[in-house]
Amino acid sequence: MPIFISYSSKDHKAAEAICAAIENRGFPCWISSRDIGPGENFQTQIVRAIRTAKIMVLVFSSNANNSEEIKKELVLAGQSRLVVIPVRVEDVTPDEAFAYEFATRQWIDVFGDWEHAIQRVVHQIEAVVGEEAEAAAPAAASGGEAAKEPPPAATAPAPRAAPTKKPMSMLPILAAAGAVIIVLAGLLAWQMWLKPGAPSAVAVVPPPSLRPAPPAAPSDPLTARLASIVPDMSEKTRTDRARTYREKPLHKALAALPGRSNVWEMSGRSAVDIATDAVLELCEIASDQPCALIAADDTLEPIPPDGKWQGRDMPRIHYAGDFDPARMPAAGPELRDRPDIAGYRGLGGPKAIAFHLAGTSRYFVATGTDQRAAEAEALRLCDDDDRTARAELHQCFLYASGDRVVFPQRLREPVTPAAAPAPTPQPTPAPQPAPSVASHTPPQTFRDCPNCPEMVVVPAGSFTMGAAPGENQRLEVPMLEAGRAEPQHQVTLARPFALGKFDVTRGEFAAFTAATHFRPRPGCQTVAGNEWVPQPRASWEEPGYKQTDRDPVVCMNEVEIGAYLTWLRRTTGKDYRLPSEAEWEYAERGGTATAYYWGDDPKDACTYENVGDQYYAAKYAVSGFIPCKDGFAGLAPVGAFKPNPFGLYDMAGNIFVLLADCWNETYAGAPTDGSPWKTGDCRRHVARKATFGNPHAWMFRSANRALEGTLVRRNRVGFRVALTLP
Repeated sequence: MPIFISYSSKDHKAAEAICAAIENRGFPCWISSRDIGPGENFQTQIVRAIRTAKIMVLVFSSNANNSEEIKKELVLAGQSRLVVIPVRVEDVTPDEAFAYEFATRQWIDVFGDWEHAIQRVVHQIEAVVGEEAEAAAPAAASGGEAAKEPPPAATAPAPRAAPTKKPMSMLPILAAAGAVIIVLAGLLAWQMWLKPGAPSAVAVVPPPSLRPAPPAAPSDPLTARLASIVPDMSEKTRTDRARTYREKPLHKALAALPGRSNVWEMSGRSAVDIATDAVLELCEIASDQPCALIAADDTLEPIPPDGKWQGRDMPRIHYAGDFDPARMPAAGPELRDRPDIAGYRGLGGPKAIAFHLAGTSRYFVATGTDQRAAEAEALRLCDDDDRTARAELHQCFLYASGDRVVFPQRLREPVTPAAAPAPTPQPTPAPQPAPSVASHTPPQTFRDCPNCPEMVVVPAGSFTMGAAPGENQRLEVPMLEAGRAEPQHQVTLARPFALGKFDVTRGEFAAFTAATHFRPRPGCQTVAGNEWVPQPRASWEEPGYKQTDRDPVVCMNEVEIGAYLTWLRRTTGKDYRLPSEAEWEYAERGGTATAYYWGDDPKDACTYENVGDQYYAAKYAVSGFIPCKDGFAGLAPVGAFKPNPFGLYDMAGNIFVLLADCWNETYAGAPTDGSPWKTGDCRRHVARKATFGNPHAWMFRSANRALEGTLVRRNRVGFRVALTLP
């Protein structure tokens, strides 16, 4: 389970460095600056994380001395029986509040020899993990219902009368002792005089009948490799898989995900490298992790000396390009010659093929009135097929869109975006008192370089920032979030500024990485149920769902954003930056004073924004949703909906965006000139908007605020750029 990092907010950089060092050595940790998402209750997530952890690393400094929050976390750690490992980042003596905690544990100082200190921390973690594994092993090995029962409480045994002892004859005891002495004397004589070249020290060697037999190693080399890479697979299954693989026609290959029970094979390919690529690609798409090659034709991969097989991450380009039946994964002659497959290239009209990972009939051809409809129909045929639905691994993917193979992208929904819904007639809104905003003509836009974001000039003006009276109650905003948008206050932006017309797109970010060779580190959190789950291999290129170059880039934190802004400044000679929170709300409202920039009714959201609507609820089988249909179950490309009054798109939904301001719980003391708020909790920044899967209407309000850690990456968080105009 993740290791809980306890620290003072002022020590966040040291705590994050310690967390990263622990994770680099193979142990996941939980740290609030990264793992508490936008809109989540801070205290609830802290309690939940402590209760699910087994180890707490306490980062201690002068800031932590007598910290009330750390005291509470230590109390919770005691209640949950966590092992606490104190780590000092400063040479400071614990005060009375922590004297007992440090008196019972040996602390580790990291302000001297960092590497040695971190290694000591990891050794303590390994010791705790090892003790738990040893404690769990006897219970697991004993089996039966008795293993599930807790041990009885220790009680004093009831007194009982001593048994009456019978006198024992000494003759048998003396005889047994004499026999033992004779045996030992014989062994000693054999070691010292009879065994040639024997050492002077006596080594008692048990006879072969008493020696433990070593575990039998599989005699078949391929079976031995299967035993090494998938140890949980039964011996019979390994033997059968090895035999069937040898019987397969050339060219062939065998792969597996280390530690799992599934093994993948390809055979009958035109070349061994095609078989190798095919089996590794198929295994990775099925497991969503790199797989290890076991055999290619009759050449076996060597068993690693440490027994740890390494996966080979495929670039997922081997099946891209035009449709060709000969390159279809796992397709034999009977499938390649099937009329709908053989004649697919000549099929007119919008068309698509879906692919299933299990079963004998893996490909489903469909047509439709448009390309998206054809793709949706192919996936439906795959999902509704009785054989695939009964498969242990039921996952349908899009194989081809038209004549273009999209199989490597692991798409589980249509790749062609839906057409923007037709505007619905809007009721004439009641007259609203207009805020003080300079009159403006149709949006003025510009682009400073071919790959730079398109910018919109936002006019100068003033507005009332924060939630209007009665808005929180009307939209049932939770109490914690309601207080964040108060008190209302007047903000004046004396000069125009420019804001990106859209969120920065994946294509724009790709152009930056190509120009600079900047390579962000992998690691990004994805949504599982209602939780953010760290995925070490996820990234802006592989965020866990399909993307196009017109989708907003995600998995961004201050490192990636800072590098991108630096490149923009050098390329254009202009001071590109993140917008301030006041600039964002002013631009989002676009001169309106209603809860949303389109009015006060959340049901109208689907005309303007990608939200947690009925499409999302149907796709992911969730009960809560905003009662409208926006045409997207997942992420939408930028500009797919109507703009706000300033000509800006996607200002309330689709993804979260990070802003320049440090986090403050309320607006007390906030700047009134539109500048970013640079005091407060600067290990977290303000985040605005909400995501495509969010079913809460109040989160799409113009006044809604959220927070995000500066170094966190999530696959629903991106950014938009701003520019001060001369």
